[in-house]
Amino acid sequence: MYYARNARSARSATIAFLLLGFAVTRVWSFTLEPMTANLSTFGEKSVATFRIHPPILRPAVRFRVVSRDLSVEGTEPNATVDSVFAVYPSSAIVEPGRCASVNIQWRGTAKPEREQCFRFIAEQVPVTADQGAGSGLKILFRYIASVYVSDGTLSPALSVETSTSLDSAGNPGILLAISNTGTQHVIAKDLSVDLAFGGGASYQIRTAELGAFGNFNYLPGCAIRVFIPAREKLPGGPCTGRLNYDSEQ
Repeated sequence: MYYARNARSARSATIAFLLLGFAVTRVWSFTLEPMTANLSTFGEKSVATFRIHPPILRPAVRFRVVSRDLSVEGTEPNATVDSVFAVYPSSAIVEPGRCASVNIQWRGTAKPEREQCFRFIAEQVPVTADQGAGSGLKILFRYIASVYVSDGTLSPALSVETSTSLDSAGNPGILLAISNTGTQHVIAKDLSVDLAFGGGASYQIRTAELGAFGNFNYLPGCAIRVFIPAREKLPGGPCTGRLNYDSEQ
């Protein structure tokens, strides 16, 4: 009986702690919308407006835009891009129950060769109204939105190159090089790869086997390389690949 009471007490304490954590998060965090913005390179549509909705307290939030690229491993390097974007205001103290707005404006070239991809970042920082949102501050909450800039005449072109290969342990598989050689990003949903071998043999790499790359945002100019272990014996000889996916911009 003593142990049962202790177990019930422990469960009650755990639930109370989780509820308290959820309540604290709702008090201190904020929401950002929209999470994706598509900008033109000129005119009124070269400006995007993001809205901050605060909770009960007055969060201090700073804003910035960073570049967005993809490495061959699928990681996303970012860098500051102050020269091509104006962000105003760059920070704000948001009053409870009110909505604050921040605008970003494209100031780069009017005719980019391909779509320009960025991240808009809203970060809550532990400062008061009379303190600057300087560097080196601990970030409490962060929202990261997608920003795309184009002149409206661009399009994606997703392709794949395939070859049989071995991993570092000598296990057989397929090496894929998935590239977007087009001029616009494409979100490939439920992507799979049909392989055709000499002599008419075939093999399919399923969406689940691709992991994150099975539902992935392929930016223009990116080239992702990934090794897929074979789940069964592969046919011999060279192979060619064909992508299957539902696209979303």
